[in-house]
Amino acid sequence: MARKKGTVAAKPAAVKTEKPTNKSVESLYGQLSTLLKKNKVAKRDVAEKLGMSYQGFLHSYNNRNIRLEGWYEIGEMVNKPFVARFESPKANAAVEENSTVASAAPQASASDDFTALRLKNAEEKIAILEKQIASLESQIQDKQTIIELIRK
Repeated sequence: MARKKGTVAAKPAAVKTEKPTNKSVESLYGQLSTLLKKNKVAKRDVAEKLGMSYQGFLHSYNNRNIRLEGWYEIGEMVNKPFVARFESPKANAAVEENSTVASAAPQASASDDFTALRLKNAEEKIAILEKQIASLESQIQDKQTIIELIRK
């Protein structure tokens, strides 16, 4: 289709990616920032612990898409269970207040929940990897069969 002389084709609108605006997500990342500052943990150290480049971590942090395993590892770095981050700031303050007075038994319970969740996640990953291995082994067998047929 020809354009009339003197008209300008409309430029496609630039695609703009937006950060999630969910208040709970923003609160979670705000708590992360506060915990890192409070525990004097640099984002560069977090990136190293997660096996990421510093720039890659900042990209994930700024776009609010740190993976779940990353949250667990960050929790270990600041000695605070991951589950506690989903509580309200008032509840977090109460937990921190009580943690200095409380016995080790309640902390072990939170730690056990955390460990159980990580174990379940690991088991799911193992099941997926086992399926992938079985598929790859099948592909190898098929290719070996083809090679044998070509040789005959």
